[in-house]
Amino acid sequence: MQIQDLGGLAVRTRQFIRVPLWAGALAVIALVSAALWLLRPSKEQAAEPEKPSSGIVLSAEQQRAAGITVAPLRASPLPRVYRVPGEVKANDYTAGIVSPRVTATVVSRRAKLGDRVEKGQILVTLYSQDVASAQSDYLLAQRNLARMTRLKDVVARQLIDEAVVKAQEARGRLQSLGLTEREIGSLGSSGLGQFTLTASQSGAIIEDNFRVGDVVDAGKTLFQIANLSGVWIEAAVSPAILPQIESSDATVMSGETVRIATIIQKRDTVDEATRTVGVRLQMLNPDGALRPGQFVDVELFSSKAPVLNVPTASVLREASGRWVVFAMRADGSFEAVPVQVLYAAGERTAISGVALGTRVVTSGAFFVMSEGAKASFGEED
Repeated sequence: MQIQDLGGLAVRTRQFIRVPLWAGALAVIALVSAALWLLRPSKEQAAEPEKPSSGIVLSAEQQRAAGITVAPLRASPLPRVYRVPGEVKANDYTAGIVSPRVTATVVSRRAKLGDRVEKGQILVTLYSQDVASAQSDYLLAQRNLARMTRLKDVVARQLIDEAVVKAQEARGRLQSLGLTEREIGSLGSSGLGQFTLTASQSGAIIEDNFRVGDVVDAGKTLFQIANLSGVWIEAAVSPAILPQIESSDATVMSGETVRIATIIQKRDTVDEATRTVGVRLQMLNPDGALRPGQFVDVELFSSKAPVLNVPTASVLREASGRWVVFAMRADGSFEAVPVQVLYAAGERTAISGVALGTRVVTSGAFFVMSEGAKASFGEED
């Protein structure tokens, strides 16, 4: 009986031990579940948006070493530039030609192409039978007038008056043929028929188209003289862009030399050969460096309406093809801002797509882009 009691006790003891093991397992599961519950993010945390990526951060030392400067974006006049070909021409308003007024033969020349001459300087000697005849008539008229003057007490007043008129007519004819007062006054001391042509103004001889012995017709240009201290530039402009050229200012480039010019005329017709419109510019040429017939480049400008613009080196193109400028954030970092490039004018470029007053990098933009590219490569690794 005692043994049975002991056996029952043993059975009960095994049952008692089995119950706490199950309870412990349940307790561990409960503890793990509670820990996971406490560690899960709250609804507010799950709804929090992802923070934006940081900008390009550069230390003050890096910015100084790279020469980075930043300035607020402003609108200022930046005319669009149109480059067209041009040719130097003599200013016809300050140029003149030298030509005979009668058919004549060239006896000798006293000047040649390229010479600088002064007004009144003798350039060429000619001979003309018509001039010889006119000189003879003048000499006879003068002699007759002198004789009538001596006989004024014995001849009729009418004869004296007729002699005066004949002398005046003969003198007028010589003047109409181009003889100077000096030449008329020296008649009789040289052979008849010879006369000279003189420079009508001071300047350079830019045309010289004859030879000694040539018979030249009345009106033929023997010399063209121009004052090259001021010249014209004839620019050839496409009719499509002509309406956009609103400024009268222009620049003329010859080699590395840049000069200022002014538009004075725009033609109303299109050249049939080039299909361009002629635009005439006037400019000073005090050193005579530009010569008629020389080709130059001409820059013409649109209106000077204000437009957002930055140094051309500040606008960079990304690998994707978009144009960007680098703006400085409030925290001092930099970010690429897409822009639209309107046009370039010299060392500046007109843009749009960014707000007025935005602080943008005006110098050292390429360094900023390079540092941004390094940072993006590091993130990918």
